[in-house]
Formats: sequence, C-alpha cells, structure tokens
Amino acid sequence: WRKQPNIKLTRTEKEILLLSRQGLTMKEIAERSSVTIHAVKFCRGKIFDKMHVTNISEAIACAANYRLI
Repeated sequence: WRKQPNIKLTRTEKEILLLSRQGLTMKEIAERSSVTIHAVKFCRGKIFDKMHVTNISEAIACAANYRLI
C-alpha cells in the first residue's frame, strides 16, 4: 500500500493535464485555454516539478494513478 503524495494542482494545471490526455498539442491547449504557448509550457513545468516527473506522459499517468484528474 502506497501513501498518496500531497500533490495540489490548480484548476489550470488540471485543465492542461486533461487536454494533454486528449492528445492536444501545446499550441492547441493554448488556443482552447486562451493563453499563450509560453503559459502552457510554464504550467507544464510546474506540474512536472510538483509530481517529480520529466514529461507529460508521466504526469498524465501520475495524475490518473492518484485520481487528480
């Protein structure tokens, strides 16, 4: 049994993970979310840091595993 880590995601971070899980590119996510690609990249970096992962696939798997999205 593994203890769930204390990962707190913002609404925007959850939205980016959900859209990434659907296979959208960073450009498509930016357009849907009405933000810049830079903002999406920055937010993904924050997600990676919080989850201690190195790419979006790992982040999606981690978020799904811990039922964060």
